[in-house]
Amino acid sequence: FDAWFAQGSLSTFRSIHYLPRSAALVDSSQLSSEDARLTTPPHADSGFLTFLATFGYPGLQVLVDGVYKSVAPVPPNTLVVNVGDTFSRLTGYRLKATFHQVVDTGAERFSAPLFLEPKYSARIPAGLLQGARARVDLDLPADAPWFGDWLVRRMKASWIEWKDFEVPADRADAVAAIRLNDFRNSPL
Repeated sequence: FDAWFAQGSLSTFRSIHYLPRSAALVDSSQLSSEDARLTTPPHADSGFLTFLATFGYPGLQVLVDGVYKSVAPVPPNTLVVNVGDTFSRLTGYRLKATFHQVVDTGAERFSAPLFLEPKYSARIPAGLLQGARARVDLDLPADAPWFGDWLVRRMKASWIEWKDFEVPADRADAVAAIRLNDFRNSPL
């Protein structure tokens, strides 16, 4: 995978501060009991892997057998690792992307995810690991999408903030060619 990450990786490190909802800011009577608890809605990360420091705070839930279950606070110096949609696609969906959500526990919460993502132009075919390739960047099918195009298509379909994002003209056809059902692990 060196060719994907060596130059120009789209990996992102974030520090997230979740504040509990205030009755003065949110009219909970307008929300279902489930929606009132959600801080981050159910999703699977789009990239390769996510390394998450939770700092021992509760609130993270993972989908297990169709039910979201709370992750016990992890010990100090321990990371939670989530499989992303891209890595799942590469394995022919043998490894499933980690669906998760964050609930409001009524207290402040902090987390720090590192989203490990390849460079924009990394080609991501389905079932890559089924072949006998020594490298992920050789002998790829012509229809293998670029990671960046895959990411833009998924973000536009998944998040309201991206709905009106204008794709650069030189990538518009490639982004449009990616079908939503290619996101097998996404609730799209």
